[in-house]
Amino acid sequence: GRPPRAEAALAPTLFDYRDIPFVFRELQEFVTGPPPGGPGTVVHCFIQRDRSGTKKMAPVYTLYSDHEDGSGRLLLSARKLFKSKTPYYVISTQREDLYRGRQDRSHHYLGKLRGNTTQTEYVLYDSGENPSARRNETDSESDGEGRRADHGAGLGPRQNSMAGDNREELIVVHYVPEKKTDGLRRMEVGLPRLQYYADPHHPNGGQWVAENWRPQREANTLANKFARVRQEGGQNVVASDRLLVAHKRESRYDPLSSCLVDFKGRARQASVKNYQLVRSWPTDRNMQRQFFSPGGEGAGETDDEEAARPVLLQMGKFGKDCFNMDYQWPLTMLQAFGICLSRFDTKLYY
Repeated sequence: GRPPRAEAALAPTLFDYRDIPFVFRELQEFVTGPPPGGPGTVVHCFIQRDRSGTKKMAPVYTLYSDHEDGSGRLLLSARKLFKSKTPYYVISTQREDLYRGRQDRSHHYLGKLRGNTTQTEYVLYDSGENPSARRNETDSESDGEGRRADHGAGLGPRQNSMAGDNREELIVVHYVPEKKTDGLRRMEVGLPRLQYYADPHHPNGGQWVAENWRPQREANTLANKFARVRQEGGQNVVASDRLLVAHKRESRYDPLSSCLVDFKGRARQASVKNYQLVRSWPTDRNMQRQFFSPGGEGAGETDDEEAARPVLLQMGKFGKDCFNMDYQWPLTMLQAFGICLSRFDTKLYY
């Protein structure tokens, strides 16, 4: 039969936090894969930020599942490495990994978020190796980014690299300083597309698998492909079979009113960190017509920024150092967390 439509939903179904696995392998697959409910499934989480004491320059961020009663279950942790020349965050399901060198991290280590010197671009990688390091080239990463011990036994087949594998690129986030927008979107995200594969032996008749992005050369990186798509103004038209593009939704409300109207109470405090991501349409006028035409991916939609559309990811400030994070299929928890970390890190005025 035909696969389900690969789209988010305006009225998504809330995933039951009690169904989040406890078994290690299953938990790894959960946080590195899209919500198991498929299209139309949203997961509620919250992030605690710790900048106390010595963490002022190297904050720690902890992601919890939201149990809707003020409590939650710790799922992911991330720490900014203070000595790195560019933004560098280590992400793991085990906090101890945040303080270990690259070669000493456990199989709970999931990956890292790297940013450039201007804090305009961030890339999320899984736990695989840098191809340049494998070719014995100089690696600028200050985290001992050489070959690591084989901690990969028992990890999921797609989401976590076995030792010796090239790293997989999971997302790229691009920011444009407010003073230099010139019509450009201030925050835009690119991530590998999910493809549907029919499988008669699978409980659901098939499964969604992300496009595998493990470039051997710089020219083939996710960031370079994303840059070319943006330059052409072909978001979700050019390379749309491989790349999904989303951007920060602009609100007509003042920041405080936006917490109530846009975030529907999931944000209680106005903050420059608050944002909502929606699927992008092309910025090029000719490609817009193709996108919105019958049979196009955006058929039936408009380029009205205020039009109702599914929110793929949102982060809203709830307390001094507490932020709600809600993500929807096809994003993974790891991707959503990585995007939020980039938002915490960048100092641009968006």
